[in-house]
Amino acid sequence: GHCRLAATPQNQRLVADAAKHVNEKVVAVLSALQAGSRGTQACIDAAATIAAIIGDLDTTILFASAGTLHSEKENDTFSDHRENILKTAKTLVEDTKTLVGGAAGTQEQLASAAQSAVTTIVQLCEVVKLGAMSLGSGNPEPQVLLLHAARDVASALRDLASATTAASGKHVSHPDMQRLKHAAKVMVTNVTSLLKTVKAVEDEHTRGIRALESTIEAISQEVEVLLSP
Repeated sequence: GHCRLAATPQNQRLVADAAKHVNEKVVAVLSALQAGSRGTQACIDAAATIAAIIGDLDTTILFASAGTLHSEKENDTFSDHRENILKTAKTLVEDTKTLVGGAAGTQEQLASAAQSAVTTIVQLCEVVKLGAMSLGSGNPEPQVLLLHAARDVASALRDLASATTAASGKHVSHPDMQRLKHAAKVMVTNVTSLLKTVKAVEDEHTRGIRALESTIEAISQEVEVLLSP
C-alpha cells in the first residue's frame, strides 16, 4: 500500500520543521568539522598561496635574466633594503618555530601560525624583489641569485606547510612528525642561505661602487694633470 502523508497544513509544517531540524544538525556537524580542521585547512590554504608567490618570483626571475628588472626610484641602493630583508627573514624563522609547534597544539594555534607565516613570506619576497631591483638591470647575475634564494625559502615553506598538515594532531614519534622536523630544518637552512646571498650581493655591490669611485677619482686626477699648465 501507499504510505502517503496527507498534504494538510499541519503535516506540511511537520515536514518543514523536520527538514529545518535536519538542516540545523548538518550545519552544526559541518561547523564542528570546520572548527576541528581549521588549522589544517589554513596550512592547505597557505601552501596554495605560497605556490602563487613562487609563480610570481619565477616571472620576476625571467625579467631579471632578460636584464629588464630595475628600480623605478632614482638613487635606490641595495643597502636601503638590506635591513628589511634581514628583519623579515628573522621573523620568518620565528614563524617556522611557531608553525612546527602548532602541529602539536590546537587547531586555533595552528591556523594562526600558518597565517602569520604566509604574511611574512609575502613580505619577504616583496622586500627581496625591491632589493634585487635596486641592484639595477646592468648586472642581472646578483639579481637572479637573490631572487632564487628567496624562491628556495618560499618553496621550503610550502613543503613545511604540507608537512604540518600531515603531522597535525599526530604523536611525537609518528613518522609525519619526523618529516615535519626535517622540513623545518630545510626551511631554516634556506633562510640562512638567503642571508648569505644578501651579504655576498652587498659585498659585491659595495666593491663595485668602491671600484667605480676610485676609477672616477683616478680619471679626475688624470684630467687635472692634463689641464694643468
